Amino acid sequence: MGLRLGFEAWNFCNEVGEEAPGMGSPRAADCFDLSTKVTKYRKHKISTQSSSLEHKVSEAVNKLGVGTSFPGLKPIDVNNTDLYAAEKEKYLGSLCEVEDTPSPWQFWMVMLKNGNYDTTSGSFRGTYDLGADFSGGLDGISFYEVAWEKKVGAGGWAFRHKLKTSKKYPWLMLYLRADATQGFSGGYHYDTRGMLKTVLKCEPAMFTNPDFKLGVTLKMGQG
Repeated sequence: MGLRLGFEAWNFCNEVGEEAPGMGSPRAADCFDLSTKVTKYRKHKISTQSSSLEHKVSEAVNKLGVGTSFPGLKPIDVNNTDLYAAEKEKYLGSLCEVEDTPSPWQFWMVMLKNGNYDTTSGSFRGTYDLGADFSGGLDGISFYEVAWEKKVGAGGWAFRHKLKTSKKYPWLMLYLRADATQGFSGGYHYDTRGMLKTVLKCEPAMFTNPDFKLGVTLKMGQG
């Protein structure tokens, strides 16, 4: 049991119009296996349970940015912000990959438009406004946050998204996506990584799966 979660943030929109100078399209991942060990003590007729995480992606790898190479990256892509992001996504996918039938898969994908972010274990948050000052609160500043949690040994993963627009950014997007394991995704002409091993067809049957349930709750503060 574990989790495979990727993050992508596009400098809206790469290769279209004007991109914010010096701002790339970050890629990161939180991929881990969770193992649980039960130890029984016959003498006292009790047992103890301990859990441990095996992380697949290090903090150093997540912090890789334009100008810094990594395995498989072509020299021509090292300083290209658009191609660097696409290649880093594939590299993260190789670290997170899960062997499966009929083919392996990599991760769920959280996608931000217009975003740069700081990552932490279990959540990440930030703003779309470059150079924003949080010391005075969030008034007039865009804000987003994604958190994920699960009770060990029971239930599934719960994701909580928060998204606050601002006068400067009245239209924002924050996705939790199931991308394809290869090929184009999200309207971009870059090879992607994800968790869907087969191409979905728009048929009612595709939404019926006893092993997968999705519940959505939406709370709007102002609209």
